[in-house]
Amino acid sequence: MREQLTKHRSNPSCAYCHARIDPPGFALESFDVIGGLRDRFRATAGQDSPNLSRLYLSHLAPDATFPKTYYIGYRLGLPVDASGETAEGRKFADVDTFKKLLLADRGQSARNLVGQLTTYATGTPPGSADQGEIERILAQSAGHNYGVRSLVHALVKSRLFLSK
Repeated sequence: MREQLTKHRSNPSCAYCHARIDPPGFALESFDVIGGLRDRFRATAGQDSPNLSRLYLSHLAPDATFPKTYYIGYRLGLPVDASGETAEGRKFADVDTFKKLLLADRGQSARNLVGQLTTYATGTPPGSADQGEIERILAQSAGHNYGVRSLVHALVKSRLFLSK
């Protein structure tokens, strides 16, 4: 996978976008298709079987065994490499260090969340004319450490939500 993405980044028409979208993708390789944490890719052949009780804790029977009714037909493949470097040059080793990089600027993470919530709530993404209202929402939520509840409350009370 990384080799294919390296080819994309060497193509000038692809490089700009891939420099920004690949690092989060590398960090998120730590999760399988249903959101379970993994440290190895799935494979169709090989000797190693997955430790099902570690992967699917929510499916364990009361006696802490994995029920025989679930069929998991795969083997463990290559190890997941969730390391990378952001477009700004900040390196991360895994999804946890990537998360710490994102949370280092809580305001920017909150700004993105408000934009996504605004799009969901109004059916249209915020435009440049809405940036002042976005900043007011962020300012109201800053005292609450940009908590999701405070962001949602500020958005619902805002001109964006009430008149868009």
